[in-house]
Amino acid sequence: MTRLLTDDIAAVRGETLARIRDEAGATAWPTTEPTRTLGQLRATAEVLQDRTRQREAQAKEKARRTRLAKIAADPQKVIAQAAELVKRRSTKSYDEAAQSLADLREALGPEHGPPQAQAVAEKLRRENPTLKLFVSALRKHGLLVKSKKP
Repeated sequence: MTRLLTDDIAAVRGETLARIRDEAGATAWPTTEPTRTLGQLRATAEVLQDRTRQREAQAKEKARRTRLAKIAADPQKVIAQAAELVKRRSTKSYDEAAQSLADLREALGPEHGPPQAQAVAEKLRRENPTLKLFVSALRKHGLLVKSKKP
């Protein structure tokens, strides 16, 4: 106790704990011989991760196909939603509107999708000529066709 009050507290504490560990002895935990190496465990973990990623990708693709089918069934709903998003006047809503129109383009297929999505994008751009960030979002998603000036 005297050493604790006069000497370095951390050193005395460390010595006391070491003496307690030495006198108590080590606890004998039951162990078994390992049946797999660390490399095998890592390989198994990678296989499980790959399966999980594949399942997640399949679920994401299924959700995407379902969303596109809903868009193809009612394209006017997506067009109205995009117009409402533009009215919110935020960068995030502009990007969401452009993404909605890009989804519309994909949902309607290669024949009808691009012309309709570009027509809606152009209409929204004309209605909102000062919204540079919105125009940028439309260009980023390939929805505005650059006009060739003579």
